Amino acid sequence: MKPETLNSFASRAERVLRLITDHLDESLSLEELASAADLSVFHFHRVWRVATGEPIMETVRRLKLERAAHWLATTDRPITRIALQSGFASSQSFAHAFRDVMGCTPTEARIGRLGVTAPRPERAPDATMSIEIVSLEPFAIIAKRHMGPYT
Repeated sequence: MKPETLNSFASRAERVLRLITDHLDESLSLEELASAADLSVFHFHRVWRVATGEPIMETVRRLKLERAAHWLATTDRPITRIALQSGFASSQSFAHAFRDVMGCTPTEARIGRLGVTAPRPERAPDATMSIEIVSLEPFAIIAKRHMGPYT
């Protein structure tokens, strides 16, 4: 694919990714995703796969599993609850999908084998937090999103 084509697709892809991340708890159709990119379903699916290296529904599934990995690492929610909140019909189907994408089971991820997990917050029940509101001058933040397979 030509660099100009990829650049023109980048803003469309950002809209699609925003839609996905804003609606991870919902089931988005291919038509809704293509509409967010202002492309036909066929063209959108084809261009997405070439640009990212994965089909669009794999991207949706991966993002749901990444969020689930974060929940496993930072909360004490039961794995079955995380599976259902991630859109899986059962903890078994969730465990299978999780292992395929992350390379370990949800239980292994919870105990820290995943490697990218954040430590669970350690706070005493009576601990207090200090909150300070600070006003800052506007400044630019630069980021580049990686689009493509998780690996």
